[in-house]
Amino acid sequence: MRLDSNLKRNQLPQHFLSLLSFIDTANIKFMIVTLTLVVVDIPAFYLFFIGDHILPYYIIAPLLLLLHIWMLRLLCKNSYSIQFESILFVCVSSGFASCLYLIILQIIPLSKLGIEYANYYIFSTIIYLIIIILFFRIEMKKYADTNKEGKKDIIYGGGALASVPGIGYLFSQIIIRESEFLIWTVLFFCFLIMYFFSAYLTVKFTYKALFMKVNWHLVVFQKPLKGDQQKFREKGLILK
Repeated sequence: MRLDSNLKRNQLPQHFLSLLSFIDTANIKFMIVTLTLVVVDIPAFYLFFIGDHILPYYIIAPLLLLLHIWMLRLLCKNSYSIQFESILFVCVSSGFASCLYLIILQIIPLSKLGIEYANYYIFSTIIYLIIIILFFRIEMKKYADTNKEGKKDIIYGGGALASVPGIGYLFSQIIIRESEFLIWTVLFFCFLIMYFFSAYLTVKFTYKALFMKVNWHLVVFQKPLKGDQQKFREKGLILK
């Protein structure tokens, strides 16, 4: 993961430069809000309304509250001053979302699909965790050699995945209205896709944060234009 200290940014291939780059400051707050209110809140509120469970109220609710407080804190700060913290926020929030989707993927088969085999839940959980390990291996392999060009990362084109649960529910209501079992089956696969998405996002940004930390000499922060810098100074804002 650690690159040669003698390497310069202009010697790195494009996918390494992307890994060492921050989220665009023009989109950073929109991404934070979307990630929190859609990717995290959808599974969280689903768990609140599927029945009388202790888990949502005593574990999920406090963590969800802390995440929203963190989101509001970032929204109140200048975009240029939260560049690295926003990456940490994506790591934590997408990781939290992955855990929520994992819980849902175990609850639906048990309470809605009638699957009562203990081996299913043991092996399915193992498989879900193995998927995360595979994502990490993919990231490590992708950035193992600075002399090779990496493949295009298609996950950023998957932002529309956040609408999958809602689309799946509408589809199931329209096409298979007569069968509740089929409705929950469709929703199960929608949440499974969202689990893959949030798990990959967790791995992607966790690796990004770690890679930046160990190669800090190659990291370049985005800076406002001179005109904007003057406005910030007039308002007494200090970029940190």
